[in-house]
Amino acid sequence: AAVAVHGRTRAQMYSGQADWDIIAQVKKNVAVPVFGNGDVRSGADAIRMREQTGCDAVLVARAAQGNPWIFDEIACALSCRAWTPPTGRDRVEMALRHFALEERLHGARGGMLEMRKHIAWYISGMRGAAKFRDQINSLESPEAVRDALLAFAEEAGE
Repeated sequence: AAVAVHGRTRAQMYSGQADWDIIAQVKKNVAVPVFGNGDVRSGADAIRMREQTGCDAVLVARAAQGNPWIFDEIACALSCRAWTPPTGRDRVEMALRHFALEERLHGARGGMLEMRKHIAWYISGMRGAAKFRDQINSLESPEAVRDALLAFAEEAGE
């Protein structure tokens, strides 16, 4: 038995800041483990949440979109190990791997349509990402999306 507490209200939706104090209050008042959630976007955030709330575990949601490396970053932070962020090439390779899995699950066209938003998350912060997001959303074939993604990585010097 455990309880997960998200520090954001339903009315807030995705806006505002998560209230970690509510997580701490729950932790003080229940006997089961408490999992904290909300505004954990890095290893440093995970450490701060654990210190501020006393929670037993940290959950990650939207910060994992296009960033599956966040779990390794958090594990390294919690164990005081150095962490190396992914390169642009790492991001593109993971997006291509994810693309192949989406195609297996949803078919070529369905996988391509689903991947458009995921690709935007994978390339977030890379040079030229905003322009590339517009381009990706206009492409009509999986091959064109894959080719454009590879070309983007080359142009970005990744």
